[in-house]
Amino acid sequence: MDKRTPERTCIGCGCKKHKDELVRIVLVKDEGEGSHTGIALDTEGRMKGRGAYLCRDIDCYERAVRKKALNRAFKQAVSREALEELKAGLMKEVK
Repeated sequence: MDKRTPERTCIGCGCKKHKDELVRIVLVKDEGEGSHTGIALDTEGRMKGRGAYLCRDIDCYERAVRKKALNRAFKQAVSREALEELKAGLMKEVK
């Protein structure tokens, strides 16, 4: 792999892959208060905010939830509702 090719690590399985092979998950913040409003899939990789990467695989998502990797990546608890929305978005992304 070329030195200039950005690699990222999947928080589910721990594999290092090219940035384009992974999907970015972003902690979305409210501009006014600075508190988070949820998490979102960043399919284009351009959203502002703290991000984490997952393989485009439901198994990696399940591992990340089991290991509470999203909580560690975002340095705060992620709600069950946000996780369900993320799973639905990831299912669309995988197909």
